Amino acid sequence: MLFTTIGWAAAWAAIGLLAGIAMTFARVPPIAEPGAPSGYAFYVFWIPVCLGAGSVFGLLAGLIYSGLLVAIGFAMPGNETESNRSIATYGWRMACGAAAGGVIGWPMMKDWSALWLVGMGVASAALSGFLNRTRLQANKSSERI
Repeated sequence: MLFTTIGWAAAWAAIGLLAGIAMTFARVPPIAEPGAPSGYAFYVFWIPVCLGAGSVFGLLAGLIYSGLLVAIGFAMPGNETESNRSIATYGWRMACGAAAGGVIGWPMMKDWSALWLVGMGVASAALSGFLNRTRLQANKSSERI
């Protein structure tokens, strides 16, 4: 649970960092004013803002996601979350990712635009499940040797 949470926080921190750099080079103004400065130094604040926002989102979403996966693992004695079937593996993971994005997005945005965060949670869960699956397959193949 800890490593999943840290992994999600690190991945979203990297995404936030890249978004901050892109917003700095695009000179995105904080408030749409006609007299905004043209130098990059004024816009460099986007880097720590986006890095922090991405880190917090990743930490919260990863904690909710991994907590839900652990709860499902305890609730299902057959350990359906780690089966070899793609529907069982990715279905539960994406449902937990959608719940994690929704739990963060709905209270924060209070409208249908929160579906963006739900989608980000689903995409993160699918990627996390894929990376976890390849790691588990590598561990199983090394055990056979």
